[in-house]
Amino acid sequence: MKNILYFFWYFLLFFCSSIAAKNIHYEHCQKGDVQSLREVAEAINRNFSAQIAKLDHNELTSDDRGKHYNLLFEKCIVNNFSLNDLKKLHVEQLQQIFSLIDSVIFYAKNPAVIPMYTKVLNEKKTRGEDIDHAIINLFRNYTLLRLDKEALALKSAYPTLLKEKSVTTIKRSKSPGKKLLYFPENQDILIEKAFQLPQGKHIVVINSLKCNGSKNFIQWVSAKPEMLAFFKNHSTWIMHQSRNLDVQALKDFNKTHPEIYSYHINSESDWPEIPFWGTPTFYLFDKGKMIKQLIGWPPEGKEQQLQELIAYFNPHQK
Repeated sequence: MKNILYFFWYFLLFFCSSIAAKNIHYEHCQKGDVQSLREVAEAINRNFSAQIAKLDHNELTSDDRGKHYNLLFEKCIVNNFSLNDLKKLHVEQLQQIFSLIDSVIFYAKNPAVIPMYTKVLNEKKTRGEDIDHAIINLFRNYTLLRLDKEALALKSAYPTLLKEKSVTTIKRSKSPGKKLLYFPENQDILIEKAFQLPQGKHIVVINSLKCNGSKNFIQWVSAKPEMLAFFKNHSTWIMHQSRNLDVQALKDFNKTHPEIYSYHINSESDWPEIPFWGTPTFYLFDKGKMIKQLIGWPPEGKEQQLQELIAYFNPHQK
């Protein structure tokens, strides 16, 4: 019966995503027309809000904004905005397309968007506009995309503007697939290590040091030694891909919470099994396949759902 219910919710999500896709008219984008881009972006955000509003957070939820912003970039921006087109835009239009490209980077997390970002930035610079904020945001985007060498080069080019920004070097692993990034003791570099989902039952927790829901759960679980022991043995905690690595904060967290040690990741695209990166989210995997999702942690009602998820590890208690 449960398998039938999960099939139903997968179908519902697919149906809702299909409806959303039909309401996003990429073909309406016009050459050099910034307003048509904004309308597509607004449709993407509207459809996501409608999808979340219709689905209870106890049910399977996904976030397709990255996919649709990627399509916005590929079908609308790349095809319709050459350097000559950018030169024809007035100041407000240039800022609007600049903000849209920044949104594409934030949601799609696609390094291929960076050259267009810098193309618009250089056009703003050529016009004599203040680009300090754009440079700072480019640095943050390099951090988001784990482009540490590019971030270091940018800091060298703008040492005064970026003097408060630190570059975290990443020691890369040659292994393909998923990577976990961690800070070795007494070092400020990130080291990649290969990761595979265990073949047995395993929980992946999407964590954030700044999310109130995550903080609430950490406070709750820290007061329960048996729960901490369970998560230590049966879970992996990862941070969603963000523009801030929170180096010292994450080090301090892992020092005080070794049972729920949290890792950065290289790219969310390496984790196609995870459809939603809101925090906190708990994913139960079995044999590498996601079979249950629990989103959020207001304590009311969630504790029972978490106990049901944990019961999968001991079928006799279900």
